[in-house]
Amino acid sequence: MFDIYYDKLSVKDKESFKKVVNRLLLQNYVLRDVYNEKEKIMKSNYDYRFIERNKSMIEAYLDYSGWQLSIDNKYGVAYVINAYEYNKVTFNKMSTIFLLVLRLIYDEEREKLSLKSEVMITVHDLINRMLSVWCF
Repeated sequence: MFDIYYDKLSVKDKESFKKVVNRLLLQNYVLRDVYNEKEKIMKSNYDYRFIERNKSMIEAYLDYSGWQLSIDNKYGVAYVINAYEYNKVTFNKMSTIFLLVLRLIYDEEREKLSLKSEVMITVHDLINRMLSVWCF
């Protein structure tokens, strides 16, 4: 199944496929929108759009090695999950709290936003929220 899709790709798309699959396996996710430092704005991510266009081909390829592709359009993220539950990271208490506080802030701010989809916070706000959750 994968071979049929792959053979139909252009040379450029074959290179994009290699790059996207490697990125998914390296960092486990690809975001729909990325911040462009030069222009100081959020821009659409080509890799995410490539994944959307070629979802069934990428799913078939990843399935060979026990990975599953998921795309969450609400949050704008494509990510992979290991079917055998390997390749997991264990965080210490500090890292866990840091991630949970970031997620809490993100969810709260997403509810407030109307036109923008990105959430911006300051380090000061993050530290204050962490201190309220857990005293160092």
